[in-house]
Amino acid sequence: MPAYPGMQQVPPQPAVSAEKRGGKMASWISLVCGIIGLVIVGATVFVMWEMMNDPTTRSDPSGADIIGFFPLFAFIFMGPVNTLGFVTGIMGVALTPKAKTVVGWLGLLLNAAPYVAFVATIWLIP
Repeated sequence: MPAYPGMQQVPPQPAVSAEKRGGKMASWISLVCGIIGLVIVGATVFVMWEMMNDPTTRSDPSGADIIGFFPLFAFIFMGPVNTLGFVTGIMGVALTPKAKTVVGWLGLLLNAAPYVAFVATIWLIP
């Protein structure tokens, strides 16, 4: 008999948490943002190398000064893209089951790779 007439029985709740959703899409967004970041780094390094080897910029010293600003222009676009990719990659890893987080971890690595590639290639350009 209930303690008072209005009291109702609460059905037993399962001990597992609610199903996690959205991790798969977040992981793919992270993967795409990492690839975009690597393309930005590759394009920046290529344009810098091309301008340094171009005979027209060597004859005019005022045109060669802009080469030093190319990395800053790249970071204007690369920073937000890789930040978005890193945040969505963390969400993808957190929201997917443990066995299916390969795409999420790959997205995280691809969003850190442009900075490593950028620093490594800057030292290789003469």
